[in-house]
Amino acid sequence: MDAYLDCLYQHIVESLSHEQLKLVEEYWAACDGKRYLEEKLLFQKAVALGKWMAR
Repeated sequence: MDAYLDCLYQHIVESLSHEQLKLVEEYWAACDGKRYLEEKLLFQKAVALGKWMAR
């Protein structure tokens, strides 16, 4: 997380209600899940390209 997002997150933690904080945590978890799927797909595409190039 870059400095801006870290600062924003700290502000959220210090000033929002528990319910709103829970929503922010769920958002970050969804972002992490999306990033994992993107990296997995990119890896699969890279392996497929490597196999194609090896032929």
